[in-house]
Amino acid sequence: MQTIWGAAMAGDTVALQAVIDAGTDPNARRSDGYVAIHLAAKHGQLASVKVLLVNGARIEERDRKHAHTAVHKAAWASRPEVLAFLLAAGADPNPRDTDGDMVPLHWATESRIAKLLLAAGADPDVADIYGETPLHTAASRKHAGVAAALLAGGADPNLKNDDGQTPLHIAAAWSDEAIVSQLRDYLFLQPAALGQAAEISIRCVPAGKHGRATLAKRKNELQRSANLADWETIASADNSQPVWVVKDAVPKPGLRFFYRARFVP
Repeated sequence: MQTIWGAAMAGDTVALQAVIDAGTDPNARRSDGYVAIHLAAKHGQLASVKVLLVNGARIEERDRKHAHTAVHKAAWASRPEVLAFLLAAGADPNPRDTDGDMVPLHWATESRIAKLLLAAGADPDVADIYGETPLHTAASRKHAGVAAALLAGGADPNLKNDDGQTPLHIAAAWSDEAIVSQLRDYLFLQPAALGQAAEISIRCVPAGKHGRATLAKRKNELQRSANLADWETIASADNSQPVWVVKDAVPKPGLRFFYRARFVP
């Protein structure tokens, strides 16, 4: 007879029901600490998930290694059908693991996964043990679609991790132009929608390997000039507080731009 874990992973619902009927606990752990619902979720076996839940599988059961739930597994493996079902069945969209205190949004690799979690009430600004939000993680992993979904879902792009870095710092450091553009455009346009102004500064830093200059130690940040002839307006939130960017900030060999913005009440 097939094991409960093998049947769940394979989507063999007949065998799965048979082993449960024969007395196997639907929450029985495999030697690696997984239960059947973890394997079914990870492998996208929605039918197995349904059989397990009907027979008493615990939807919030954690694995032993990382304290992941089935929602973590479905998010990480990009199983939208399974994830949608679990969330509709009442699964917590914000469970923290022991692998950095991360929630499923930190593990999302596709925009549709992020959107499902956000629609179910996932917190877009929850931070892990390093102070990194899902937007920080999306930036470091170059998941532009996830970053876009997070911004649309209300993620705050100005939050800093424990190193003082915003998601824009990270995207710039990893040379991810798609996410840099998304964040920059959001920071330029969102203040106007809120009736606020945004003060923009641009930093030119040595590119280096992966562009990982020690940004916090650089002293050459271009500050807002007292002489507005040195600047040009790129956006205006209202008629009194424009957004400025330095005119002569052109790329040079070995250098890259680093953009930062902050809201001005």
